[in-house]
Amino acid sequence: MRPKIGMFISGNLAAMSMLPVYRAVSDCPELRVDAFTDGCALCDLPFPSEIRELSLKEMEAAIGASDLFVTSIRSPGKIERHFLRVAREAAVPSVLILADIGSGGRKLWDNLGAALPDTLLVADRLTHRHLVEAGIPATIIRPAGSPYLDSVLSWIDSPVTGRKQNEIGFFALPNDLDFATFPSSELYTEEEVLSLLAETAARRKRETIWARPHPKQKPGFDLGTFASDYLKTQPAVSLESFVGNCSAFISTYSTALLISAVAGRPSLSLQPTPHPIRAGLYQAVGIPMARTLSEIHTFLDERPVPAARQFINDHLYNPGDSTREILKILLELTTDFDPRKAG
Repeated sequence: MRPKIGMFISGNLAAMSMLPVYRAVSDCPELRVDAFTDGCALCDLPFPSEIRELSLKEMEAAIGASDLFVTSIRSPGKIERHFLRVAREAAVPSVLILADIGSGGRKLWDNLGAALPDTLLVADRLTHRHLVEAGIPATIIRPAGSPYLDSVLSWIDSPVTGRKQNEIGFFALPNDLDFATFPSSELYTEEEVLSLLAETAARRKRETIWARPHPKQKPGFDLGTFASDYLKTQPAVSLESFVGNCSAFISTYSTALLISAVAGRPSLSLQPTPHPIRAGLYQAVGIPMARTLSEIHTFLDERPVPAARQFINDHLYNPGDSTREILKILLELTTDFDPRKAG
């Protein structure tokens, strides 16, 4: 009997990082897969209908019946930390695919301490260093790469047409969800960010800023009183089209900033705080950070293009080959599988 890989797939970036791995495991003759979700997968990729939507108790049972449990982690990571602990209690080896680039892994911690997997797969050298500095045992960390970025880079490598010089893209994030794991000194509200953008647009009257909600954003995302002729809500569109159509790109701390930078778009991290999130990543890529109106104006006037390709070449593990590398690791971890213990 082949070893069974239990996979929890949910969220946005987490799901888009897991789905290529799920397909690779499904196609692997040496492995079986049991993939399940809580119904909260919100991503641009097609979500396979065969992935079962289960209750919490059913997912706990599925983890216990696996020979190896694999998951990524969303923000704030509560259910994933719980599942890692369920796997440990059930003596099921676990693998965590950390999708965030330039991350410090703070989603691994809660008031019970760090919920660590047996194997922690990271996408880039910056995250690897941050995790070790945060006290994560180096022995459980393995370089893997980013299946999500690999899929994105495939279309970035194709010609992107339709750029509109006076249209700026803004990718909104649901801060209320993400900030559950951040220190209070780093916090700011979505309204503060929108207020800065609205005032920028009103003063300049030279560009239109299109706000695209994150897939996790509450239904009916609306700019409300911030909306104007120069700040509008972007109708539903893929991230590829959104980045391709704009001449510059703004977000707070989204991975989409790295994508837009690699696509050759001037990119800005707008965070009204003295302690911007993922500052190390943006410094390494060359993405400027702003917290004031004058800094936003300077960016829109100068529009510097970051050297993001160089960052990918220097820092990303296994670019273009991460899914195959992760599959190789999963096969290695199941080498000593004992079919007599299989459920």
